[in-house]
Amino acid sequence: MGLVSLELQLYGDAISYFEDVLAMDPNFRKAQQYLANVKKGKAGGSAIPAKVAELQREAERTLAEGLIDRAAEYFRDAGQYCFESAEPELAVQFYRRAVELKKNNYAGQFNLAVALTRVNQIALAAEHLQQAIQIEPNNADAHFSLGQLLAHLGKLPEARAEFQRVLAINPNHNAARQALAALDSE
Repeated sequence: MGLVSLELQLYGDAISYFEDVLAMDPNFRKAQQYLANVKKGKAGGSAIPAKVAELQREAERTLAEGLIDRAAEYFRDAGQYCFESAEPELAVQFYRRAVELKKNNYAGQFNLAVALTRVNQIALAAEHLQQAIQIEPNNADAHFSLGQLLAHLGKLPEARAEFQRVLAINPNHNAARQALAALDSE
C-alpha cells in the first residue's frame, strides 16, 4: 500500500505505511530507504517501477472484491518483477503477501524461498521449500533446492536424503548426483 501511495504521490500515506512496516520489522532495509526518500522529498524515480505499483493496486482491488486467489497471483507477479529487477528484499515482501493469501501455492512458496535465499535468510527459505514440497511432493527441483540449503546449513544427513529423493524422482538429475557425490567425499 505504501508503494502505491508513493506512485500516486500520497506521501503522507506512504510515510504512515512505511512507519507501520518498520514497527513490525525494524530491520527491513527497503522500507527504511523508502521512508528516508519520502521524508527527504526524493520519492520519485527509484522507489518502485510503475509496473509493480500497478500490480499492487490490482492485487488490493481484487482482494477487496474477495478474489483471494487472483490477488495472490498479482502479489506473486509483483514479487517476480521485483526479483527480476534485482530488488530481492521487496520481492520477499510481495511473495510473503501472496503465500499469506494462498498457502497452498507452490510457485509462491518456491519463489519466496528463492528470494529469501538471495537475502541470506537460508533457514526460512528451507521452511518455505518444505511447504512447497508438501504441495508438490514429487517436484525434483524443490527437493534439490532444499538439499542445497540443508547442505549450506550443515545439515548433511538431511541434505543427503533430499538428493536421494531427487534421484528417486528423476534418476537422470545430474546435479543431484554430483551433489550427493560431493557429500560422500566429505
